[in-house]
Amino acid sequence: MLFRSSLTLGRPAAVFDMKMGRKLTFEPQFRFSIDGKPWAMVFWWRYYGSIGNKLRITLHTNYSLSYKNITSYTSSGASQEIIRTTRYLVGAIAPNYQANKYIGVGMYLFYNWDIEKFIIRNTWIASFRPTISNIPITKSIVARVAR
Repeated sequence: MLFRSSLTLGRPAAVFDMKMGRKLTFEPQFRFSIDGKPWAMVFWWRYYGSIGNKLRITLHTNYSLSYKNITSYTSSGASQEIIRTTRYLVGAIAPNYQANKYIGVGMYLFYNWDIEKFIIRNTWIASFRPTISNIPITKSIVARVAR
């Protein structure tokens, strides 16, 4: 399990990552604000494949839940804070070609379908991902720059 912090909520938050499996993995992620309120839960399934020695392809899918605190008003006019849940289904493909020991190029194609009708239903993202590997730092340490 990996613990890391994030400032995406505008203040510190906690993110818990887990990974089970090798070629086919289940990678749940739990995100909470520091005061313990849920932010999101993402349940990734990933398949890591390869075609030959130079081309790797990762297939991704997830079901995620996003939480938002909103104020609701009762019929008597009293307000109460509730947590609204938004559900998403995601599919992605990430091919990566390693040209040589030092240079690699890849893409990330991502599609998000929002199950709820009150938000944007379809989101597409495409990105180009260059990688520079095996940058010598010391005799036994190398660096990698990616994305």
